[in-house]
Amino acid sequence: MSLLNIFISITTGEFSEKCHAMYRAHGLEVMLSALGKGTADSKLFDYLGLETSDKLLQMLPVTEENGKELLREFRRAVHYEKRGSGIAFILPISSVGGKTILEYMVGGQAMDGVLDNKKNKQGEQSRNRGNDKAQQPKQFRFDLLIAVCNQGYAEEVMQAARKAGAGGGTIVHAKGTANQYTEKFFGITLSEEKEIVLIVTRNTDRDRIMEAIKTEAGVASDAHTIIFSLPVENVAGIASYE
Repeated sequence: MSLLNIFISITTGEFSEKCHAMYRAHGLEVMLSALGKGTADSKLFDYLGLETSDKLLQMLPVTEENGKELLREFRRAVHYEKRGSGIAFILPISSVGGKTILEYMVGGQAMDGVLDNKKNKQGEQSRNRGNDKAQQPKQFRFDLLIAVCNQGYAEEVMQAARKAGAGGGTIVHAKGTANQYTEKFFGITLSEEKEIVLIVTRNTDRDRIMEAIKTEAGVASDAHTIIFSLPVENVAGIASYE
């Protein structure tokens, strides 16, 4: 059965344009694009041969089959680029808010009967990911850590993460939409201007890195960082530990 995932690439320079063209060549449309900033220090960028830390994050929904093919092609493409040109990974989608949204996200991709299902709940489909005989949840080797902090504190978050063994990350600027109930829950006044720090790491390093961020830049600090993780289906690029 063909299931729906989110394919995310974080790339630099002209390679971003090449990736976008590659997605279009597969008949896929980018659902969301965002500019970000790399967190590697200048020495690392000199080592990688990069001239800038600017990055482009592109996000697009893909079927399981298309995602695997796209990741293979990305891996081949990045091999011929400068080191540090990009990373790509796949996140599983657990549920979709109705048939209309599912049809929009699927686009022209074949979904092998998913759209014919009257309930059209990706959550129900996702329970069939694993082998029915095993009846065990799928084990993921990597996680995407998402840390949302007040503007100006992303570097502090990354410093804490590096001390715990994290590699580089990507910072995306955002605007918070917290309401009075959220502020009451945390007992603090939340800043509207936010920074999102994205870090791909091994599953075995996840808890240690998250604990370090909570300790040094958590909700009780000026950074007011909220952190969570998502399982990564597959990964390619400089941070993939290949």
